[in-house]
Amino acid sequence: MRAATIGRILVAVALVALAVVGAAPARAGDPAADFRAATRLYADGDLDAAQAAFEAVAAADPRGPWADDALSEAANVAEKRGDLDAARRLWRRVVDEYPQSRQSRRARARLAAIEAEIGAGGQWLEVAEQHEAILRAAIGVSDPTPQARALAALVAAHPDYPRAPEARLWIGDTLLRVGEVDRALAAYRDAVAHAPAGDAAWRAGKALGDGLLVAGRFDDAEHVYRGLYGQGDALADRALDGALDDVARARRRHRLGLAAWLALGLGVLVVAGLAWRSAGGPIAALRGLARPPLELWYFLPVAVVLGAVAASGNQLVERAVRWILLGGLVTTWLCGAGLELARRRGRLRLPLVAAHLAVAIAAVASVGYLAVMHDRLIDMIAETIAHGHEGR
Repeated sequence: MRAATIGRILVAVALVALAVVGAAPARAGDPAADFRAATRLYADGDLDAAQAAFEAVAAADPRGPWADDALSEAANVAEKRGDLDAARRLWRRVVDEYPQSRQSRRARARLAAIEAEIGAGGQWLEVAEQHEAILRAAIGVSDPTPQARALAALVAAHPDYPRAPEARLWIGDTLLRVGEVDRALAAYRDAVAHAPAGDAAWRAGKALGDGLLVAGRFDDAEHVYRGLYGQGDALADRALDGALDDVARARRRHRLGLAAWLALGLGVLVVAGLAWRSAGGPIAALRGLARPPLELWYFLPVAVVLGAVAASGNQLVERAVRWILLGGLVTTWLCGAGLELARRRGRLRLPLVAAHLAVAIAAVASVGYLAVMHDRLIDMIAETIAHGHEGR
């Protein structure tokens, strides 16, 4: 009897335990693991899912140690997506719900920055989101000219937009980077004309000076730089010292460019003179030089391949390669035709070959220098070598 009673008691206890377990809520997920999963979504570029996952972490345990971090990351992702309204809402939640959190200071700063962009009442929200969409569309494209034009139209339609000064400088920088120098200068002048006094005015003036320097208008650039002294702090004046050093360097490069053009002109005259001497007269020399040499048919396929490869990349590089290939084509044609003319006339001698070789070397060096110096491509090449490609 006693054993049966004990058995019934044990069965009853087991049934009660099962009932309690069945009625207990499901174990909450691991916030740390969920936060890491959201971070992986962000790293993979799935911004919509990442934002939702971060918000879910905060919603699952609002008083937990991960809630403020999760809301902050959700707000950051919303900014990356260009959803400034959601970003403002999420940063506001961090400030209001977690005022003592270590994320609170960051949230207040970002909230102030967003409200400065869209207005405290959100009146510039639509314009700001269009602005962000244009900037995102320009990332990674080889020719962002359409985006620059779209942003210029947006700013022209909303000249009082709080981020208009920043947008005008972006337009100028973008156009300058793709070689649209005149349009870039117009954007910079527009920025100077509309910039509020203070740091914004200094930055607009400095950008205009930089654009004038790229355009080769050294005196104008120097005048603008010198006019900015005293409008900023000591660091700004040191930046102007560096800018004036750039002007001096650009002037030296310009003189070397003139020397390169002179070398090209002299090279053409030397080849024409040698052809005249080999042919015995100007008409025969012109006929000889007009005949494509054998070397040209070796050069053309290589030039076509290199040109096609360059056309798929940076616009400035493509333009430089095009000029280098054109210079190589002319050099190959003239020097090759001149040597072939001398061979047919029985006047091919070592000094003549050496003269054509010297002309070819000088021409290639001159064309290469002029190509990489145009649009200050040499500076972009130096920066790429020093810091690596921006896509890495």
